[in-house]
Amino acid sequence: MVRAILVEVKSWLTGERAYGINPRDPNLRALGGVLWQCLDHEPKGDWEIRLVLDDRPLRYEGKIILDSGDEVYDVQSMPVGAEIVDVEGIIVLSNREEINAVLNHLPDKIYGDAEGVRRWIEKRKIAEIIGRDMREVERIAKKGHKIASERRKKELSHIVFGDATYAFLKRAHDAGCPHTRKAIIPKL
Repeated sequence: MVRAILVEVKSWLTGERAYGINPRDPNLRALGGVLWQCLDHEPKGDWEIRLVLDDRPLRYEGKIILDSGDEVYDVQSMPVGAEIVDVEGIIVLSNREEINAVLNHLPDKIYGDAEGVRRWIEKRKIAEIIGRDMREVERIAKKGHKIASERRKKELSHIVFGDATYAFLKRAHDAGCPHTRKAIIPKL
């Protein structure tokens, strides 16, 4: 039987995880590497999926916070199309289906050839459209961050939207740019 845990990472710098999980434990593996990890900033969180390779008892509690702001306490409660933005504590994933369900709710990771994307955007004269779309997304995201901060009773000290280049790359991908690709997250 395949089992895993969806773990809140309290600090990437120190390696601290919820419930004192040891990131160097050889029987707790993030086999998908960086595709199974989500690095983010407050009020969103940092989390990862780790396969459990031994028969240890898994007695943890936690919750998953979705992009809608809703909180769920198990994988079966996640609606289709929702994206995981935060994990608090640890969620136990009891089988292959639950692990794959979580993998289906991970944020997209987009890669691409920067020069090819730039030429494609210039050729179609859509740089300004993509820039305008990004500003609208940022406005909506700020509003969402404020709501999440109020619900979670965590002060909103800063908002980090990630690398602007990545945001531009994602918008180009969403516009159909052939010089971008979505990372394939390995399923079990």
